[in-house]
Amino acid sequence: MNLTAANWLGDDDSHIVWLSERHGLTQETLDAWRSMQHHAAECGLSLDLVSSYRSFDRQLAIWNAKFNGLRPVLDDQNQHLDIGSLSELERAIAILRFSALPGASRHHWGTDLDVYSKRLQGDIPFDLVASEYGSGGPQADVSSWLRQHACQYGFMAPYSADLDGVAIEPWHLSYCEIAQHIAREISVTILAERLNQSKISGKQTLLDNLPMLFERFVLRVNQ
Repeated sequence: MNLTAANWLGDDDSHIVWLSERHGLTQETLDAWRSMQHHAAECGLSLDLVSSYRSFDRQLAIWNAKFNGLRPVLDDQNQHLDIGSLSELERAIAILRFSALPGASRHHWGTDLDVYSKRLQGDIPFDLVASEYGSGGPQADVSSWLRQHACQYGFMAPYSADLDGVAIEPWHLSYCEIAQHIAREISVTILAERLNQSKISGKQTLLDNLPMLFERFVLRVNQ
């Protein structure tokens, strides 16, 4: 699959097949997801999507809300940070631990999805944090099953270990065949141009530090 810059930046969703109003994936990723979901069901485990495709504008709204203190930003211990006490660069790095930069999110690609089990969660509030997928957490069985079986369907876990970039995300899967190709095509120069055109909060700080942020929070993944 050949994606244009507008595709991987999240501005053009012509590569996406929509499952519902909320969820979309590339056709190849969707086929793999449905096959894996069916296998899990045969094993007695229901798998559901938390998120899939996300546009540039949607990611921008998340970013700006967090950067401006309108949406919580957590530290590595899941405690709320006082965003207002941080410099713009510190603020950006704190956000990037858990939320992607608009234009640089793997969710723009249609190859990446966040997975949980609605049935296992039940009435317990769901925060999409790593502890929910750890031992004793409501999503522990999902995490264990995905570690054993996701690779059979062409998925990898890009954030299965903390490489001092994006924090560990046991729920995040990426369809390797397409995602690895896109990862070789993305460009920090094109991303900078797109961010410069946008109304992103902290724009100048982001542009001044983009090569470092791009390497740490975009390119640095588990293979």
